Amino acid sequence: MVNSKVLHFANIWENVSDIIPDEIAVISGNDTKTWKEYENTSARIASFLNSRGIKENSKVGLYLHNGNEYLEAQFASFKLMGVPINVNYRYQAKELIYILDNSDSEAVFFQGCYSDQVKLIAKDLPKVKTWIQIEDSKAELVDFAHSYNEIISKSSAMPRIERNENNTLMIYTGGTTGMPKGVMYTHGSFVVSIFGGLKAQGHKVPDVRDRENIEQLRPIILEMSKTNCLSRCLIACPLMHGTGMFLGGFMTHNLGGAIITVPKVGLDPLLLLNQVKSSKATSMVIVGDAFAKPILEELDNAQSKNTPYDISSLRILISSGVIWSAEVKTALLAHHD
Repeated sequence: MVNSKVLHFANIWENVSDIIPDEIAVISGNDTKTWKEYENTSARIASFLNSRGIKENSKVGLYLHNGNEYLEAQFASFKLMGVPINVNYRYQAKELIYILDNSDSEAVFFQGCYSDQVKLIAKDLPKVKTWIQIEDSKAELVDFAHSYNEIISKSSAMPRIERNENNTLMIYTGGTTGMPKGVMYTHGSFVVSIFGGLKAQGHKVPDVRDRENIEQLRPIILEMSKTNCLSRCLIACPLMHGTGMFLGGFMTHNLGGAIITVPKVGLDPLLLLNQVKSSKATSMVIVGDAFAKPILEELDNAQSKNTPYDISSLRILISSGVIWSAEVKTALLAHHD
Protein backbone atom coordinates (compact mmCIF):
# COMPACT_ATOMS: atom_id res chain seq x y z
CA MET A 1 0.00 0.00 0.00
CA VAL A 2 1.48 3.32 -1.08
CA ASN A 3 1.74 5.90 1.69
CA SER A 4 -0.89 8.44 0.65
CA LYS A 5 0.33 10.99 3.21
CA VAL A 6 3.49 11.64 1.19
CA LEU A 7 2.99 14.88 -0.72
CA HIS A 8 3.79 13.97 -4.29
CA PHE A 9 1.73 14.86 -7.35
CA ALA A 10 1.65 11.24 -8.56
CA ASN A 11 0.34 10.07 -5.17
CA ILE A 12 -2.40 12.69 -5.13
CA TRP A 13 -3.55 12.01 -8.68
CA GLU A 14 -3.52 8.24 -8.15
CA ASN A 15 -5.69 8.77 -5.09
CA VAL A 16 -8.04 11.02 -7.06
CA SER A 17 -8.40 8.27 -9.68
CA ASP A 18 -9.46 5.88 -6.89
CA ILE A 19 -11.90 8.37 -5.36
CA ILE A 20 -13.70 9.45 -8.56
CA PRO A 21 -12.66 6.94 -11.26
CA ASP A 22 -15.54 7.74 -13.60
CA GLU A 23 -15.28 11.54 -13.52
CA ILE A 24 -13.58 13.30 -16.43
CA ALA A 25 -9.84 13.98 -15.99
CA VAL A 26 -8.67 15.28 -19.39
CA ILE A 27 -10.32 16.65 -22.51
CA SER A 28 -8.53 17.55 -25.75
CA GLY A 29 -10.72 18.05 -28.79
CA ASN A 30 -12.72 14.83 -29.09
CA ASP A 31 -10.37 12.86 -26.84
CA THR A 32 -11.88 12.55 -23.37
CA LYS A 33 -10.59 10.30 -20.60
CA THR A 34 -11.95 9.52 -17.16
CA TRP A 35 -9.66 9.52 -14.17
CA LYS A 36 -9.52 5.72 -14.31
CA GLU A 37 -8.53 5.76 -17.99
CA TYR A 38 -6.07 8.62 -17.51
CA GLU A 39 -4.30 6.91 -14.62
CA ASN A 40 -4.18 3.57 -16.44
CA THR A 41 -2.77 5.11 -19.63
CA SER A 42 -0.11 6.94 -17.63
CA ALA A 43 0.76 3.75 -15.75
CA ARG A 44 1.29 1.91 -19.05
CA ILE A 45 3.61 4.64 -20.30
CA ALA A 46 5.44 4.58 -16.95
CA SER A 47 5.96 0.83 -17.33
CA PHE A 48 7.62 1.37 -20.70
CA LEU A 49 9.79 4.22 -19.39
CA ASN A 50 10.85 2.01 -16.50
CA SER A 51 11.90 -0.70 -18.96
CA ARG A 52 14.06 1.93 -20.67
CA GLY A 53 15.91 2.79 -17.49
CA ILE A 54 13.96 5.87 -16.38
CA LYS A 55 14.04 6.10 -12.59
CA GLU A 56 14.04 8.60 -9.73
CA ASN A 57 15.21 12.04 -10.93
CA SER A 58 15.75 10.85 -14.52
CA LYS A 59 14.87 13.68 -16.87
CA VAL A 60 12.17 13.24 -19.53
CA GLY A 61 11.80 15.89 -22.25
CA LEU A 62 8.28 16.90 -23.33
CA TYR A 63 8.65 18.37 -26.83
CA LEU A 64 4.89 18.49 -27.22
CA HIS A 65 1.91 20.69 -28.03
CA ASN A 66 -1.05 21.04 -25.70
CA GLY A 67 -3.00 17.80 -25.53
CA ASN A 68 -3.76 14.78 -23.40
CA GLU A 69 -0.45 13.21 -24.44
CA TYR A 70 1.48 15.97 -22.68
CA LEU A 71 -0.43 15.37 -19.44
CA GLU A 72 -0.15 11.58 -19.70
CA ALA A 73 3.60 11.71 -20.34
CA GLN A 74 4.03 14.04 -17.38
CA PHE A 75 1.93 11.85 -15.07
CA ALA A 76 3.87 8.77 -16.24
CA SER A 77 7.17 10.49 -15.45
CA PHE A 78 5.91 11.49 -12.00
CA LYS A 79 4.87 7.91 -11.33
CA LEU A 80 8.52 6.86 -11.68
CA MET A 81 9.70 9.92 -9.70
CA GLY A 82 11.19 11.10 -12.98
CA VAL A 83 11.48 14.79 -13.86
CA PRO A 84 9.50 16.09 -16.87
CA ILE A 85 11.33 18.81 -18.79
CA ASN A 86 9.21 21.41 -20.57
CA VAL A 87 10.54 22.01 -24.07
CA ASN A 88 9.40 24.99 -26.13
CA TYR A 89 8.13 23.52 -29.40
CA ARG A 90 9.10 26.75 -31.19
CA TYR A 91 12.79 26.14 -30.52
CA GLN A 92 15.10 25.43 -33.44
CA ALA A 93 17.86 22.81 -33.51
CA LYS A 94 20.48 24.74 -31.53
CA GLU A 95 18.06 25.60 -28.73
CA LEU A 96 16.61 22.09 -28.63
CA ILE A 97 20.06 20.54 -28.31
CA TYR A 98 20.93 23.00 -25.57
CA ILE A 99 17.91 22.38 -23.37
CA LEU A 100 17.85 18.58 -23.78
CA ASP A 101 21.58 18.34 -23.12
CA ASN A 102 21.58 20.86 -20.27
CA SER A 103 18.72 19.05 -18.56
CA ASP A 104 20.38 15.62 -18.95
CA SER A 105 17.23 14.27 -20.59
CA GLU A 106 17.31 10.50 -21.08
CA ALA A 107 13.98 10.16 -22.90
CA VAL A 108 12.03 12.58 -25.10
CA PHE A 109 8.39 12.63 -26.16
CA PHE A 110 7.89 14.58 -29.40
CA GLN A 111 5.11 15.52 -31.83
CA GLY A 112 5.28 13.69 -35.14
CA CYS A 113 5.26 17.00 -37.00
CA TYR A 114 8.73 17.68 -35.56
CA SER A 115 10.21 14.40 -36.78
CA ASP A 116 12.61 16.20 -39.15
CA GLN A 117 13.94 18.29 -36.27
CA VAL A 118 14.39 15.18 -34.14
CA LYS A 119 16.31 13.38 -36.89
CA LEU A 120 18.53 16.45 -37.16
CA ILE A 121 19.37 16.77 -33.45
CA ALA A 122 19.42 13.16 -32.22
CA LYS A 123 23.06 12.55 -33.13
CA ASP A 124 24.10 15.47 -30.91
CA LEU A 125 22.22 14.13 -27.88
CA PRO A 126 23.94 10.89 -26.83
CA LYS A 127 22.36 11.00 -23.36
CA VAL A 128 18.90 10.59 -24.89
CA LYS A 129 18.40 6.83 -25.17
CA THR A 130 14.66 6.81 -25.91
CA TRP A 131 12.60 8.85 -28.36
CA ILE A 132 8.80 8.52 -28.28
CA GLN A 133 6.76 9.86 -31.20
CA ILE A 134 3.18 11.13 -30.95
CA GLU A 135 1.82 10.14 -34.35
CA ASP A 136 -0.28 13.23 -34.99
CA SER A 137 0.65 13.96 -38.58
CA LYS A 138 1.38 12.29 -41.89
CA ALA A 139 5.04 11.97 -40.93
CA GLU A 140 6.20 8.38 -40.79
CA LEU A 141 7.52 6.95 -37.55
CA VAL A 142 11.17 7.91 -37.13
CA ASP A 143 13.20 4.71 -37.42
CA PHE A 144 14.82 5.06 -33.99
CA ALA A 145 11.61 6.23 -32.24
CA HIS A 146 8.92 4.29 -30.39
CA SER A 147 5.24 4.74 -31.23
CA TYR A 148 3.27 6.38 -28.42
CA ASN A 149 0.11 4.47 -29.29
CA GLU A 150 1.93 1.14 -29.48
CA ILE A 151 3.53 1.75 -26.10
CA ILE A 152 0.08 2.19 -24.57
CA SER A 153 -1.44 -0.82 -26.34
CA LYS A 154 1.43 -3.22 -25.64
CA SER A 155 2.51 -2.22 -22.11
CA SER A 156 0.93 -3.34 -18.87
CA ALA A 157 0.21 -0.83 -16.13
CA MET A 158 3.13 -0.26 -13.77
CA PRO A 159 2.32 -1.04 -10.14
CA ARG A 160 2.26 1.96 -7.85
CA ILE A 161 5.41 2.68 -5.86
CA GLU A 162 6.47 4.46 -2.69
CA ARG A 163 7.71 7.98 -3.39
CA ASN A 164 9.42 10.72 -1.43
CA GLU A 165 8.61 14.40 -1.14
CA ASN A 166 12.15 15.49 -1.97
CA ASN A 167 11.77 14.21 -5.54
CA THR A 168 12.82 17.00 -7.91
CA LEU A 169 10.29 19.06 -9.86
CA MET A 170 11.73 21.32 -12.55
CA ILE A 171 10.66 23.95 -15.04
CA TYR A 172 12.87 25.67 -17.58
CA THR A 173 12.60 29.42 -17.99
CA GLY A 174 11.83 30.92 -21.37
CA GLY A 175 15.33 32.23 -22.00
CA THR A 176 14.43 35.94 -22.07
CA THR A 177 17.51 36.76 -19.97
CA GLY A 178 19.97 34.43 -21.64
CA MET A 179 19.69 30.72 -22.34
CA PRO A 180 16.86 28.84 -20.58
CA LYS A 181 17.61 27.80 -17.00
CA GLY A 182 16.14 24.94 -14.99
CA VAL A 183 14.41 26.06 -11.80
CA MET A 184 14.14 23.24 -9.26
CA TYR A 185 11.55 22.60 -6.58
CA THR A 186 10.53 19.54 -4.59
CA HIS A 187 7.16 17.82 -4.90
CA GLY A 188 6.49 18.25 -1.18
CA SER A 189 7.02 22.01 -1.11
CA PHE A 190 5.20 22.61 -4.39
CA VAL A 191 2.15 20.58 -3.38
CA VAL A 192 1.85 22.76 -0.27
CA SER A 193 2.05 25.88 -2.48
CA ILE A 194 -0.60 24.58 -4.90
CA PHE A 195 -3.07 23.91 -2.09
CA GLY A 196 -2.29 27.36 -0.71
CA GLY A 197 -3.16 28.85 -4.08
CA LEU A 198 -6.43 26.92 -4.18
CA LYS A 199 -7.34 28.23 -0.74
CA ALA A 200 -6.63 31.79 -1.92
CA GLN A 201 -9.13 31.21 -4.75
CA GLY A 202 -11.78 30.32 -2.20
CA HIS A 203 -11.68 26.54 -2.46
CA LYS A 204 -12.11 24.32 0.56
CA VAL A 205 -8.79 22.48 0.88
CA PRO A 206 -6.87 20.68 3.63
CA ASP A 207 -3.92 22.43 5.29
CA VAL A 208 -1.34 19.93 4.09
CA ARG A 209 1.48 21.56 6.03
CA ASP A 210 0.29 18.96 8.53
CA ARG A 211 0.64 15.81 6.45
CA GLU A 212 -2.13 14.06 8.38
CA ASN A 213 -4.63 16.50 6.86
CA ILE A 214 -4.18 15.10 3.34
CA GLU A 215 -6.77 12.48 4.33
CA GLN A 216 -9.37 15.28 4.35
CA LEU A 217 -9.03 15.48 0.58
CA ARG A 218 -11.17 12.39 -0.03
CA PRO A 219 -14.44 13.70 1.48
CA ILE A 220 -13.86 17.13 -0.11
CA ILE A 221 -13.52 15.62 -3.61
CA LEU A 222 -16.43 13.23 -3.07
CA GLU A 223 -18.67 16.13 -2.05
CA MET A 224 -17.57 18.17 -5.07
CA SER A 225 -18.38 15.22 -7.32
CA LYS A 226 -21.75 14.64 -5.66
CA THR A 227 -22.75 18.30 -6.04
CA ASN A 228 -21.35 18.59 -9.60
CA CYS A 229 -18.78 21.14 -8.45
CA LEU A 230 -15.61 19.59 -9.86
CA SER A 231 -13.77 22.21 -11.89
CA ARG A 232 -13.12 22.03 -15.62
CA CYS A 233 -10.18 24.23 -16.52
CA LEU A 234 -9.51 25.26 -20.11
CA ILE A 235 -5.80 26.01 -20.42
CA ALA A 236 -5.53 28.45 -23.31
CA CYS A 237 -1.78 29.03 -22.97
CA PRO A 238 0.90 26.38 -23.57
CA LEU A 239 1.30 23.60 -21.01
CA MET A 240 5.05 24.05 -21.41
CA HIS A 241 4.75 27.39 -19.56
CA GLY A 242 4.44 27.62 -15.79
CA THR A 243 1.25 29.67 -16.03
CA GLY A 244 -0.55 26.91 -17.88
CA MET A 245 0.80 23.93 -15.98
CA PHE A 246 0.96 25.31 -12.46
CA LEU A 247 -2.08 27.59 -12.31
CA GLY A 248 -4.17 25.47 -14.65
CA GLY A 249 -2.89 21.91 -14.50
CA PHE A 250 -1.70 21.25 -10.97
CA MET A 251 -4.39 23.30 -9.23
CA THR A 252 -7.16 21.64 -11.22
CA HIS A 253 -5.98 18.05 -10.84
CA ASN A 254 -5.25 18.34 -7.11
CA LEU A 255 -8.98 18.83 -6.45
CA GLY A 256 -10.10 16.19 -8.93
CA GLY A 257 -10.92 18.59 -11.75
CA ALA A 258 -10.60 18.08 -15.50
CA ILE A 259 -7.96 19.76 -17.66
CA ILE A 260 -9.18 20.93 -21.07
CA THR A 261 -6.84 21.77 -23.95
CA VAL A 262 -7.33 22.75 -27.57
CA PRO A 263 -5.11 20.61 -29.85
CA LYS A 264 -4.08 23.47 -32.09
CA VAL A 265 -0.91 25.54 -31.98
CA GLY A 266 -1.47 29.25 -31.51
CA LEU A 267 -4.29 31.32 -30.08
CA ASP A 268 -7.66 30.78 -31.76
CA PRO A 269 -10.33 32.74 -29.82
CA LEU A 270 -13.22 31.23 -31.81
CA LEU A 271 -12.03 27.70 -31.05
CA LEU A 272 -11.44 28.54 -27.37
CA LEU A 273 -14.87 30.07 -26.85
CA ASN A 274 -16.61 27.17 -28.58
CA GLN A 275 -14.60 24.82 -26.36
CA VAL A 276 -15.86 26.66 -23.28
CA LYS A 277 -19.42 25.85 -24.31
CA SER A 278 -18.87 22.26 -25.47
CA SER A 279 -16.79 21.27 -22.45
CA LYS A 280 -18.68 23.40 -19.92
CA ALA A 281 -15.41 24.89 -18.75
CA THR A 282 -15.63 26.52 -15.33
CA SER A 283 -12.29 28.33 -15.53
CA MET A 284 -9.78 29.41 -18.15
CA VAL A 285 -6.08 30.21 -17.88
CA ILE A 286 -4.65 32.96 -20.09
CA VAL A 287 -1.54 35.13 -20.27
CA GLY A 288 -2.67 38.73 -19.80
CA ASP A 289 -3.80 41.08 -22.56
CA ALA A 290 -1.95 39.03 -25.19
CA PHE A 291 -4.76 36.48 -24.81
CA ALA A 292 -7.52 38.59 -23.30
CA LYS A 293 -7.70 41.21 -26.07
CA PRO A 294 -8.21 38.74 -28.98
CA ILE A 295 -10.78 36.84 -26.87
CA LEU A 296 -12.58 40.09 -26.09
CA GLU A 297 -12.57 41.08 -29.76
CA GLU A 298 -14.17 37.76 -30.72
CA LEU A 299 -16.81 38.16 -27.99
CA ASP A 300 -17.58 41.69 -29.19
CA ASN A 301 -17.84 40.57 -32.82
CA ALA A 302 -20.20 37.72 -31.96
CA GLN A 303 -22.38 40.00 -29.85
CA SER A 304 -22.58 42.60 -32.62
CA LYS A 305 -23.96 39.90 -34.91
CA ASN A 306 -26.50 38.77 -32.29
CA THR A 307 -24.73 35.40 -32.05
CA PRO A 308 -23.12 35.68 -28.60
CA TYR A 309 -21.04 32.85 -27.21
CA ASP A 310 -22.43 30.87 -24.31
CA ILE A 311 -19.76 31.33 -21.61
CA SER A 312 -22.20 30.99 -18.71
CA SER A 313 -20.27 28.03 -17.25
CA LEU A 314 -17.14 30.16 -16.70
CA ARG A 315 -16.65 31.28 -13.11
CA ILE A 316 -13.04 32.41 -13.10
CA LEU A 317 -10.35 33.66 -15.48
CA ILE A 318 -6.77 33.19 -14.29
CA SER A 319 -3.81 35.12 -15.71
CA SER A 320 -0.12 35.44 -14.99
CA GLY A 321 3.09 36.43 -16.73
CA VAL A 322 2.22 39.75 -18.37
CA ILE A 323 -0.07 42.71 -17.70
CA TRP A 324 -3.83 42.20 -17.78
CA SER A 325 -5.25 45.70 -17.97
CA ALA A 326 -8.21 46.86 -15.91
CA GLU A 327 -10.18 48.08 -18.93
CA VAL A 328 -9.90 44.69 -20.64
CA LYS A 329 -11.02 42.92 -17.45
CA THR A 330 -14.03 45.20 -17.20
CA ALA A 331 -14.95 44.66 -20.85
CA LEU A 332 -14.71 40.87 -20.45
CA LEU A 333 -16.93 40.94 -17.36
CA ALA A 334 -19.57 42.79 -19.37
CA HIS A 335 -20.00 39.63 -21.47
CA HIS A 336 -20.81 37.49 -18.42
CA ASP A 337 -24.12 37.59 -16.61
